[in-house]
Amino acid sequence: MNGFLRRIWSGKGIKQISILPNGVYIVRFDVTFDNKPVIIRDWTPDAKLVKQQITEMPIWIKLCDLELKFWSPKCLEKIAGIIGKYIRCDDIKLMRQYLTYARIMIEVKLDQDFPDTISVFDDKGEEHVVRVEYDWKPVTCSLCKRVGHRDTECRG
Repeated sequence: MNGFLRRIWSGKGIKQISILPNGVYIVRFDVTFDNKPVIIRDWTPDAKLVKQQITEMPIWIKLCDLELKFWSPKCLEKIAGIIGKYIRCDDIKLMRQYLTYARIMIEVKLDQDFPDTISVFDDKGEEHVVRVEYDWKPVTCSLCKRVGHRDTECRG
């Protein structure tokens, strides 16, 4: 599927293709579309051509300045779970070479808060503050509840 998507969308600025455990592919482009994500769904003969309201979506986060004791897959999953539902992690072995951040895909609700830091506690009960960076944060309007613009830009 990776090769197929790259072939049919060659020249469209594909940056990365990821697959989720449920068989959903996420294609990340180098470009934005009016600050809105593009979501492609499976087609079936009985599919209804109606616009569906999206309330959750996957995003990539970086957990920065993590101490070495937090670099196990189980710890990373728990820490990322503070913000959203853990989906997958980049190659931990590769990330450990740099030890600057762990890159994790999580599913978030579009109307939730996106903290810049989170607190985690080690086995001795000591608090550690972890800085969070987002590859992209969903932009939602609280007036019309749609993705892609803020309240001040709402056209109803």
